[in-house]
Amino acid sequence: MEQNNLTSTFNLLRTRLRIIATSILGNDDDAQDVLQDAFYKLWRGHKEIASPVDAERLSVTAVRNVAIDALRQRTAHPTEEIDDRITLPEEPSDADREELFKRIRTIIDVRLSERQRDIMMMRDMQGLSFKEIADRLGMSEENVRMTLSRSRKIVRTIYQNMNYD
Repeated sequence: MEQNNLTSTFNLLRTRLRIIATSILGNDDDAQDVLQDAFYKLWRGHKEIASPVDAERLSVTAVRNVAIDALRQRTAHPTEEIDDRITLPEEPSDADREELFKRIRTIIDVRLSERQRDIMMMRDMQGLSFKEIADRLGMSEENVRMTLSRSRKIVRTIYQNMNYD
């Protein structure tokens, strides 16, 4: 099967596959990770997939199985949910804003990989689109989005754990 058939079939089913994964995991972010993992697993054997019908059948099965594995992993190793909101004073002073910026910048510089930093800076500081970032770094737009989302989550989690109010 040509790579375009697997890719196009998977992309046509993306919404349906995301719904399947979300229904199993109850979380859209985890469902997106499952889609990426399932596609990777399918891609390794894409030459053996004979038709779009086979690609659809295997895609649904792969997403379901990867989602179930993720759910088992999560229940075997439970983690504490973290509130995704960072609360700031209603009107922080310029000094407070500058201090907050320094703290976040330090987290970004110390805890993120070079690729994660580059993507955050291109998106948040330079205002580049996902397509522009993907083209510059030779990545897919979906991978750029996922990397940015994970990078922001890392920064948010570390900041919240610092107990700065």
